[in-house]
Amino acid sequence: MFGTLKPHSCGMGCDRRHVYATFYCGLCKGLGDHFGTATRALLTYDAVFLALVADGLMVEKGAPDKCRCPMLPVVHRPTVRSDSTAMRYASAMQILLVDQWLADRAEGGGRTAKAIRPLFSGRVETARDLLANLGVSMAEMDGFEHVQARCERLGETDVDEASEPTREALGFAFGKMADLPGVGEEARTEEARAKLRAFGRHLGGAIYLIDALDDLEKDHASGDFNPCLVWSRRRDRLDVSWPRVERAWKRLRDDLSALDELVYGLDLRRHRDLVRSVVVGELRATADAAARKAHAHARLCDERPHSRGGIVARTFSAVVAALVFAWVWLVSLPALAQKSQDGGKDAAGALEKADARAPANWLPELPAPKPAPADEPSTSPSADTEDPPNAGGSKGNDPPRTGGKKGKSDSGSSGSGGCTNPCSHWGSCCKDCTSCKDCKGCDVCNDCCKGCGSCDSCCKGCCK
Repeated sequence: MFGTLKPHSCGMGCDRRHVYATFYCGLCKGLGDHFGTATRALLTYDAVFLALVADGLMVEKGAPDKCRCPMLPVVHRPTVRSDSTAMRYASAMQILLVDQWLADRAEGGGRTAKAIRPLFSGRVETARDLLANLGVSMAEMDGFEHVQARCERLGETDVDEASEPTREALGFAFGKMADLPGVGEEARTEEARAKLRAFGRHLGGAIYLIDALDDLEKDHASGDFNPCLVWSRRRDRLDVSWPRVERAWKRLRDDLSALDELVYGLDLRRHRDLVRSVVVGELRATADAAARKAHAHARLCDERPHSRGGIVARTFSAVVAALVFAWVWLVSLPALAQKSQDGGKDAAGALEKADARAPANWLPELPAPKPAPADEPSTSPSADTEDPPNAGGSKGNDPPRTGGKKGKSDSGSSGSGGCTNPCSHWGSCCKDCTSCKDCKGCDVCNDCCKGCGSCDSCCKGCCK
């Protein structure tokens, strides 16, 4: 799934959005510098996430830079230098991700992917050479699409077996980050490597299971592989398996809980709040939406009639149902008359009892995110992490604002417990500085707004 690892922008402050924007635009510039301008169109949030984790492991953060935006050539955007280790690693991995996407489609019979992939091979070799210069070899991942295809047997392979290759691949990729030049010694220990591999494994499992649940209805209709589908010999067709859907949702919840814990165990010197915003914020919301979509389709299939009898059998069934209905109606007439005389009180009581017997929510809720440790640094940048880019530069780090809409809150972004002077604190982020004096503080908007989308009415635009 491309674009799965995007940040939860509503929980990011203006300063953190600027930091994320420098990596987003820096990776765009890096793709152009290393692989040609056309490859800048391949930029995804997934590679930006890899860049954040890699830079967080470095002793020295990536040097700041500026570049001209290809979408708005008159605008210069703040970036991270494209020749930094994190940018080179992430841009090379982005090319390999695209190649793997094409390989997966080609393995599934896609003619367009089969035709395009050979044309992309030159850039793939350049990406491998770039990684080799960084001391990282991805040779073990060669032919990954064949490994994944061999384990995906339609109607047979279960959830655990189907997701294992993706878990192994991302565990390997994250474990290799410890070999990058410039990584701190504490991140090179066997314990730190194990945490990186575990983080990658759970992330790979979560991505695979979200994709499986989200595509269940489409795969069921097209007959493509999905681990939640089983082959029914009695009906001679693919059916949705309730136990497999529940198993996928359980494993997904376990993966998300593990990521919530592991994000504090990684030896990150910076960007921990941005990494957590991805794996604990947006990824959980995406998982919940995919699970609800899959459960709804599974329930619809479970309730859908499966009779394939002829017209005589269907007519006979309809006649029997009509006779049963008529008999029940005639028998219930005296009772209904008595209840009508009692003013309908018993009927109201029966309805209340029926509601009380209604089953609980069929979709278990995700466990609540774990609170940040007491010694965890605040979300605002400090002297020993990184300084926010110049807010007065190009106004626009618009591309990475994933879902940040006008009027949305940056609650919790200042990290200091109160924004006594929002105008001077946020600078260009304030939409209407003349009315900021009426705002209770940019990081307490949730107390009065009841949600991030209504800040205009109570905070006068301070929480843009």
